[in-house]
Amino acid sequence: MFLSVIIAISQIVMPMNLNWRVGSTADYQIDGGFISGTMHAFVKSEVPRGYWVRQDIDLGFAGRRNAEMLYDRATGKMIALVIDGEPQTLPDPTDIQTIASRRERVTVPRGTFECLYTKTRNVRKNEELETWINTSVPVSGLVKTNTPTPIGQMTIELTNFTP
Repeated sequence: MFLSVIIAISQIVMPMNLNWRVGSTADYQIDGGFISGTMHAFVKSEVPRGYWVRQDIDLGFAGRRNAEMLYDRATGKMIALVIDGEPQTLPDPTDIQTIASRRERVTVPRGTFECLYTKTRNVRKNEELETWINTSVPVSGLVKTNTPTPIGQMTIELTNFTP
């Protein structure tokens, strides 16, 4: 389940603006039905090739996990993924197809945002994901996402951020 959430946020919600600052943060609430929790994402460091971003997820009784992603400065693509200290194989970006894309307003605990709404399908897994992105939100631009997990649909919504 955790890997599904990380991939949804980090691979599909590609950084739209790499004008990042070390220390910028974004906080989220996670609702997966009987599992709920929080996520704290932040720009951890800047290196010659790009930016390391860390996500700390607390799903209560389901546990705590963390992921670190290195984003290429030139392309905005994730080039390294480490989950709980273990390097991971990156997902194949050709598995993702865009189904719909439009401007849409969405309200989350942090407020109301004008967003780019996208609906994508993971062809290999036959799963659909919805995301709402606004480039004024630091780290990934993520305002909201609805993503499938092995235990059902999960919603992640922005609660706060610091640029």
